[in-house]
Parts: sequence; C-alpha cells; structure tokens
Amino acid sequence: MPARFTRAPDRTFRIQDRDVAIVDAVFRHRYLTLEHILALLGGGSRKNIGNRLLLLYDHDYLDRPRAQEKIVIRYEDVAHGLGNKGALLLRERFPTRQIPNRAWTEDPGHARSLAHIHHELGIATFFVALQLACKRLGYSLLWGGHHTKDDYEIPLPPGSDATSRNSDGFFVIKHGEDGRAYFLEIDRSGDRNPERLRRKFEGYFRWWDVGNGRRVVPYSRSGFRVLTVARNFARMQVLRRAATPVGVNADYAYTWRALLFTHLGEFSLAEPEKLFLPIFRYADNEAPVSMLGRLAAPVERAPVHA
Repeated sequence: MPARFTRAPDRTFRIQDRDVAIVDAVFRHRYLTLEHILALLGGGSRKNIGNRLLLLYDHDYLDRPRAQEKIVIRYEDVAHGLGNKGALLLRERFPTRQIPNRAWTEDPGHARSLAHIHHELGIATFFVALQLACKRLGYSLLWGGHHTKDDYEIPLPPGSDATSRNSDGFFVIKHGEDGRAYFLEIDRSGDRNPERLRRKFEGYFRWWDVGNGRRVVPYSRSGFRVLTVARNFARMQVLRRAATPVGVNADYAYTWRALLFTHLGEFSLAEPEKLFLPIFRYADNEAPVSMLGRLAAPVERAPVHA
C-alpha cells in the first residue's frame, strides 16, 4: 500500500481549532482535497495545512478513499473524507448538529469507486467556489451541506431506469430580501444517449410544472433553477442539445428557462467570482447568462438575461 494511504498513529498531536474547522468542512462537503481546504481557510501555509491533514488521517479523524491507491496522484489531489474519530469530534464540539451515527472510515470491502470520488470532488469544487463567491460579493448562501442533496426526490418520466433521483446539491442564494433556489447537476458520465439525458431534465420540468416542486421548494415562487456543470465545452453542448425539447409545446416555443449549462473551465477556486458572471447558457440560446437572474449582480462580463 502506498505510504500516503498507510496510517502512523504513533505520531502524537493535540487537536486545534483549525483542525476542527477542517474536519467540519470535510463532513459538510463529503470529500475535500488540500486545495479545497486551503481555499476555505482563506490561506495559511500549504506545508502546515498539509501536515495537519496527515496527522488527522493518521489518527482517524479523516479518511482517504482506497480507490486512490491504484493511480498516480499528487498529494494536493488526494481526497479526504470523514473518519470515525472525526465524527465523534464533531458530535462533542457541536452537540446540536445532526451527525449520522454510522461507520465513517471506509470499509475495505465496500470501497468507493474512483469515478464516484471524482464526481464528489466536482461537487465540492462547485460548492467551495460558491461559498467564496458569496462571501466576497455580499450574498447569503443557504446550504446545509452535502447530505441535504437527499432532501428532494425528483420524479423521472415514464421510460426512465428509475422512478426518481436526487440532485447533486440544493441551495438558496439571497441578496437582501430576495432569494432564489437552485439544484445542481455535476455531469461526469459519458452517456450520449439523448433520450436518457432528456429524461433527467424532463423530470425537473414535470415536477415543477404539474408536480409539487414549486410548492415544496423554498424561494421558488418564480421557479427554481437547475445548474448543470459539464466537464468541458464539448460535453456541455451534448447536454444542451439533449435538453432542447424540454418545456417546448404548442404555446411555448423555447426550452424551459430554468435549465442552465456551463462547464468546469469557466470558473475555478482561484477565481470563484466567475460563477456569478454570465458563464451559463440556455439549451437553445447561445447568449451567455448569469445564474443570478434577477438577483442584483455586482459583477458582469456581459448583460445578464433574466
């Protein structure tokens, strides 16, 4: 087993407040890398933070998914999850928090796949960037953490492989008294079947249009938005084409305007504010738009289309 995945619990250390913040951030996001943690902490020595991650792993406050053992990976890119002692630490420090009572350290017989880990890291990158953007630009972010993505079951239309599914995240952005609700889809699949892809987006539309979506989702009187983040521009175009028929009928000639698409090349942890620029596109229109819609936008690269 590579040394970075072998614990050395004989190294002694004392838990510091910054360690608690790291463990708490990992719990909220499911998996984080050193780069994510440095961004959330707002700086600090890369070497020192890296050493704290090593100690937290050695003592089972953090875990490292075993699927990463099989690939060549930089230490900066190693994913950290919550360990059993980390869950105990959070229950002690935050007794009113709901920390599920289960085994957190990965069971070797039930290891997560590398594809699953990469997908979760994509979700984490979005939410870390979103937190930084909101903090720097004066927006309020209502997000309960990774586990809240299961709060809403999105029904799927007939012909789908399942009856419902969960999004990759749900959150609300507020500016003053105004707010807007969002669902997140991080696309990591290679599926090019337009019908299967369309059904996923169709499920959101039907839930909002004839289901209970607009009544149970907060801040959605004017409609929630579904943000899809593809791995690159080409994949984004595949998804946009698949979504084009959604919401189109004899009375409405345009794709449902709640569907917005971008890709990972449009924002980064180094420039998180780009998330609020017009980097998104509708399925059937090339004009860039902002995810903020009618929420007051503090920065613009081009006119924002509501």
